[in-house]
Order: sequence, then structure tokens, then C-alpha cells
Amino acid sequence: MTTQLTLLPCRSPLLSGESLPSFLVRLEALNHYPSGTLNWLCGRDVAWETAIEREDVMRPRHAVTFAQLEALAGVTDAALFAASDHALAPTLTPPEEPQSLITLSDGTACLLVSLYTSHTQLHAVANAQFCPACLKEAAYHRLSWTPVASAICLQHQCWLLSHCPGCGHSVSVAEVTRSECSKCRANLSAASVESVAGDVLGLRAQQWIQFWLGVAAKPTLPAPDASTWPDVAPMILYRFLEGLRRCLVARQNDWPHLREPLAGLSELMPEKVHAHQAVSTLNSYYLGRVVFQALQDWPSGFHRFLDAYRRPERRERMLSSLGTCWGTLFERWIQRAWLRPGFEFVQQAFCDYLWDGHLPLAFALRHPRFRNDERLVQQWGLLSWEQTLRILDIPAGALLRSARTGQLRPATLPKSEMGEKLFKRDRVLALAQLWKAGIPLDEACRWLGLLARDVQKLVKLGALALSPGDSQQPSHLRLFSKQSLVGFVEAVDRHLKIADHSPGLVRLQAAIDYLRYVRLDRATLLKRVADGQLIGYKSHAWSGNLSKVCFQEQSLETLLKQFPAEQDWFTDRDIAQRTRVPLEVIVQWIGTDVITPIAQYGGRYYFAPDGVEEFCANCLTSAQAAQILGMETKTLIRKLVRSGQLTPIALPRTHGWRGYIFHRYDVESLKSA
Repeated sequence: MTTQLTLLPCRSPLLSGESLPSFLVRLEALNHYPSGTLNWLCGRDVAWETAIEREDVMRPRHAVTFAQLEALAGVTDAALFAASDHALAPTLTPPEEPQSLITLSDGTACLLVSLYTSHTQLHAVANAQFCPACLKEAAYHRLSWTPVASAICLQHQCWLLSHCPGCGHSVSVAEVTRSECSKCRANLSAASVESVAGDVLGLRAQQWIQFWLGVAAKPTLPAPDASTWPDVAPMILYRFLEGLRRCLVARQNDWPHLREPLAGLSELMPEKVHAHQAVSTLNSYYLGRVVFQALQDWPSGFHRFLDAYRRPERRERMLSSLGTCWGTLFERWIQRAWLRPGFEFVQQAFCDYLWDGHLPLAFALRHPRFRNDERLVQQWGLLSWEQTLRILDIPAGALLRSARTGQLRPATLPKSEMGEKLFKRDRVLALAQLWKAGIPLDEACRWLGLLARDVQKLVKLGALALSPGDSQQPSHLRLFSKQSLVGFVEAVDRHLKIADHSPGLVRLQAAIDYLRYVRLDRATLLKRVADGQLIGYKSHAWSGNLSKVCFQEQSLETLLKQFPAEQDWFTDRDIAQRTRVPLEVIVQWIGTDVITPIAQYGGRYYFAPDGVEEFCANCLTSAQAAQILGMETKTLIRKLVRSGQLTPIALPRTHGWRGYIFHRYDVESLKSA
């Protein structure tokens, strides 16, 4: 249940640039409320509405809190939100960070500053900054003093202070708003100020940083080289400098050894900077001043920063990656955070830096944008992995296997054992032209990871198609349709599950060995997977090699039982029933090659339908043979069988059968003789 709050007896409008905590402190003072009264009035309803611990209204995170403050102060929740720390969220929130939104009464969705960002990039309410000259003009706390990156007052061009000039203790927003230290009663507005007007670079850096944060107007006198800056959103430029600042903090121990323009940091900032805490005003100023130089004369300023930041003690032979040269700057920012949309200018500048010859080619190729740069083709005649895939229009797995053993070998470069795969452009274009007509058998085998007989069997099964006009060619000269090869692998892949340490999995060859009783081959088994009749498994790193497809033993057992029925195979019992010959005789015939089974499994013999039909049609009894020869049965046996002119395939006494069985071919041959 929400308490209906009424307007406070004494109210005040928000002052120009005032922060929300300062506004609430003034409201409590105007109404002679004890400190924390507004926090209690609003916080109890927030706790009830959101079922969470009571929040601090100095930094609210819920729409209901802004609504309660609007009811008390008579100021719209939109204006209150604009005075809060969350007004800085669009610039401070990293693109990779999950966004938290609240909806105000007018339906506007507003972004919140995360707790981590608030902890590292904003000064706490209990540890505020202030400008004594501003307090003399009007005693209240400004929102522009809240960001850690704000280190000076742009109006008076002086340092911001964060401690009482009398006792040296940190001061809170409430003390700044009252302009009095609660410990020694010193007048904060009387503190002496130190001008920074003579530091042109530092002043310029602060002007632009505070403009990007949205707490200051755009500088009327832009930087002389601002025309060379990338044409991107202000928040992108701020995030770029913030990344450089964090990289410098991560390498504090190396500051004494850094070269220009990073030299002298250890003298300017003697106190240690903690990576996950808000930095002091002094450190923030000099860090911002140094990283701002990376934008000077873009991209030359960034290139100078890279030169200075690079680890000088690393020898070329020890380089295993670009991360070895630049550490966090490359691994976290260039390779990850700055790969997001908006930061293309950083990637291009870094690529240009590598092209200037600052690293050997084999190491520069570690950068994706460098590998796909057109200059690699123009100067070296080489194509990257990604460019080769686009030109050949083939799967990555097929290119991987062709690069290992096929027609397309990677180019050899100096120190290539540590470089990325590159391919000669002329060879790639020649293959692309050649493969338009079709893929040769040996290359198709490499693409699929199968043997030649498997690929040819897939053609017979209709799973693969030959290029037009190649059906009459000898099998080893046939060309295969590239689309059918790619399509078959994709069809198989659609019915493969990821093998997350699943028990009872066997590889393709082991599955074929298991199914040898029913004479299933690799091509037939993979065709069943592509048709969705059988589920296969693959590893996370599967690259399209069909020989590495796995199967569950249980599914193979089921297939083993169902396959004969699917193929309409006859069992020995079926033949005995059709020929009216005892089962024991049929089994004896199998042993003497009278009839040959196609498979044997589970104590049963299986026969192909066409073979059974032919066998039944060719097996003649004595009466049927006598009828064909035009004589009586007794005469047939006495004159032809006993004299050896007609040999039966089954004898009564030998096979336990009461009559003779003759082969039609023998009978008809005797008749025509």
C-alpha cells in the first residue's frame, strides 16, 4: 500500500545545475526537518512497493521514489530525474553493460546508472567535491561536481576541492549545500582556490570531457585539431578516453618507465590509484589530461599513445600475440569493448598503426581488421581467411581441410608459425573459377571428410548431385555440385545435437562396425541423418567433417532391429513358409550356398526381396520338373536323377526332405538338349 503524500509546507524550485541530493537537503532545511526525514517518508513506500530493502532517496533507483518526491516537492519527476546521477547514465554506461530502465509518469523510459558504475565513476554523497567560488555565489551542490572525471570548475577555471580546508576531512553533499564543515564549522566557501587557467591542455580536456558527460555546454573555442576527430557520438569519445584511463591505472607500476606523452605520471600522481574505486580529483585531472592527448591530431595522437604504452622490454621473439605488446589495452578494449558499433574509428586507427610497420607482419595479422584490410591484397597479394571464404563461397570446415591437405595451401610468411592463415589471391581466384564447373572427387572427399566410395554412394542415394553433363564421365573424373555438397553438410548439421559428455556415444566408423550385420555403410547412415530419420551428435568445435559425427548406441540398436523390416527383407522363416520347405532344410541350403543371405543378426537370416522371388521361382519340386519335361515323376527320378543326367539341389535323405528339389535352369537346360 502506498501512502498518499501531500506537498511540503515550504518548497523551492530546483536551482540551475543543482544535484538531486542538494535539492533534498535544502527542502529538509526549509521545512526544519531532521536530516533523513525525506528518505524515511519516501523510502518506506518504495520498500513496500518493490519488496526490497529501503533505498536511499539521495540516489533513487525506482520510479515510485521519484513519484513520491514529486508529490512532496511539487517538481515533476522528469526534472528530478534530470537532477539525479542517472542523468549521466547515457554517457557513463558501457555499451556491453546490461541496461536498467525505469518509466516515469509521462511514459518516458530512462536509463539508470549501474551500481558498479556509480561506485567507480561518481563521487559518493558522503564524499563530495565543491568549488569555493561557486559556493560564494550560491550555496548548493552542482551535478557537474558529481562525476569523477570532472576535476575543475569550468566557470572559475580552478580545482574542485574534496576536503575541508580547516580539518582536512572529506565533506558530504549536505555540508557543501550548507557551505559548512560539520566537524570544525569551517566555511567551505572561504577556502582558497588554485587556478588552472595556465594549463591549456588540461583545461581543454576538462571542457570537452564535461561536455561529453552532459554537465557543461559545448566549448565555444573548440580544440584546434577537433576537425580531425572522428565524427561519432560524444558518449563514444568519452568511452574511448575512459578505456585509455583504465589501461593506465592497470599499469601504475610501469609509470616511471613510460615514454612521452605518458612520461611523468608517477611525479604528477604520487598517490596510488585503485582500479575499482573512484580516483581523487588530482588523479582524475591528470589522467584525463594525458588520455585526452590521444585525440590530438587524430590518429597520430593515438599512435603516439600506443608507442608509449607498448611494453618496451618485450623482445620480438617473445611475442605470441598483440596482447603481449599492449596487455589490457588490446585484450579488453581493442579486441572486445571497442569492437562494438561506433568504435570503428579506433579499429581503423589501430590497423593503420600496424600498417606503419610497428610490428612484423606475422604479429600484425592477429588483428581481424588488419587481416581484412585491402592493403594486404594490394601490397602482398594475400587474402585473409574471411576474404577467402567469401570468394570461394564454401564452409569454413571445407576451407580448413583444403588448407591442410588439399589444393589450397596457406602462404608461407616470415615467422608464419605464429601468424594467421593467409592465401595467395591468384590461387584463390583460380580455384574459384575452376570450382564454378564443379568440385573434383578428391576435393569433395576432403570437404566431407569421407572416402571416395562413400561420396559415390551418396550420389546413388540421391544425396549428392553431379555437375551437369558429368553423369557419363568415369567415376574418378566426375565433378560434384558445390551447392549439393554444402547443402548435404547443412542437412546433416540440422539433425545433430551437441555432445555434452553424453554417455554411450560412438564415432561414425564404430557405428558402421556395429551395424555390419545388416550391411549398412557410412553413406546410408549419413543419408538417414540428413533425412531426419536418425539423430547424430557433434562436438562444439565441429567443422563439418562428417567422419566425426557420433551416434548413441541405443539408437543404433533400435536401427539394427528396424532396418530389415524397412528394407522388406525376408527371413529364413518367410522363405520356408513360401516354399513349404522345412526351416531346417532352408538353413542347410544356406550352408551349401543354395541360397545366400544378405545379412545375419539375432539368430535370423535375412534375404533381399528380389533374391527370394528369384529363388522361389527357380526351385522346382519333382512334380513341377516332371511336368516341364513331359514325363511322370517316377520316370524322372528313375531315368534322369539316378542316371545322373539331372542333379537335384536337395535330396530326401541328405537334407531331411521327403522329395527332390531341382533348379529351374538345370531342368530347362535338359529339356532343350
